[in-house]
Amino acid sequence: MLLRFTVENFQCFKDRVTLDLTPTSDKRLLCNVIDDGNFKALKAIAVYGSNASGKTTIFKALQLLQDLILGSAMDDYRFGQVQTPFVFDSESVNKPTSFEIEFVHKSVKYDYRLSYDRSGVISERLYTYPKKKPRMIFERDHQEFKFNTDRFMRRKIAEKTDPNKLYLSMASRLNDEVCLNVAEWFYGLLPLVDYDVGQSLRVLVKKMSSEQEFREYVLKASKIADFGITNIRDINIEVAKESGQLIKEHIPDYRIEHTSSEFSGELPIGMESRGTLRFLAVIGPVIESLLKGRVIVIDEIDLSFHTDLCSWLVGLFTDDNENKNGAQLIFNTHDMELLDQDRIRRDQVWFTIKDSESNASDLVRLSDFKIRNDLDIRKAYANRSFGGKPSIAPERLME
Repeated sequence: MLLRFTVENFQCFKDRVTLDLTPTSDKRLLCNVIDDGNFKALKAIAVYGSNASGKTTIFKALQLLQDLILGSAMDDYRFGQVQTPFVFDSESVNKPTSFEIEFVHKSVKYDYRLSYDRSGVISERLYTYPKKKPRMIFERDHQEFKFNTDRFMRRKIAEKTDPNKLYLSMASRLNDEVCLNVAEWFYGLLPLVDYDVGQSLRVLVKKMSSEQEFREYVLKASKIADFGITNIRDINIEVAKESGQLIKEHIPDYRIEHTSSEFSGELPIGMESRGTLRFLAVIGPVIESLLKGRVIVIDEIDLSFHTDLCSWLVGLFTDDNENKNGAQLIFNTHDMELLDQDRIRRDQVWFTIKDSESNASDLVRLSDFKIRNDLDIRKAYANRSFGGKPSIAPERLME
């Protein structure tokens, strides 16, 4: 369960901004809130904004933090390759980038904070809240470390942690139980940002061939969403199985079976529409998220999708009968039809707003605005009442 994610001095975000998934005191649409008895979080978050305002950037920051935690213990890792501070300000270029994240895993709240620049890690800390009171696991200031428990083991790990490695990443690889739990949560995070559709399809087909339950859910989702797909297979794998041959370099040949009143047969994947291919790339992680209660992040959920399909995907997470394991969906979109107060709470909607003078972006929540429960927020957003909508200049291009 993700509670909050904070970014500072990362690409278009100069100042500190926080994407907060904890609900306000709003009593409307309580079905959109996860409540495990100790913690509450929203099941879905929508981010709106004009192009180049930071909608994707906030997702890239979360994806980068995942990469750092799961991969920075590698010997060839360099922070100089990944730090991208706000460049439209002479001071910010030389300041560190900072991330903070709060989440719940196995009924325990974790609070992790990281600050780094091109030279490496500046500060790092991890706190847990096993009984709602903070417990320090470690604190790091450059190469100085502090520990409250398991000092001998953690000091040995610190000796192996150089400035270009996260202590958290190193400790999880060396079987520190608390850090392993953090890494486990991040391993389950599903960010669909700049993802490879071809690779996503390979994962989907492989998983469908080995997990019958997953296969059935994918085909059922395809039927519900009106794609007319009744089977997906890689005929090269099946030919190899039949002949008993081993293929050293497997080149997939995907076929998608359709059944309708006029046609029943297989089509090569190259004949499928862009919307069909993207649906197949997205639906696998969506189903995995729902089955395992994971957090999924989808960049441009409306890309190649009809608004009804977007609404259905979001509804999978806000429906208690569909989302039984506390899964969360974070997405950005330009689809204003989703801005419906009968289906979405005001604390579920965020706007990225770029300042035209400084080029710095901000992140604001719809619930911060005082609006009526019966306000048509689609019209209000279209009229720029909340910002986050482009202002197209009223001048001719070709004159």
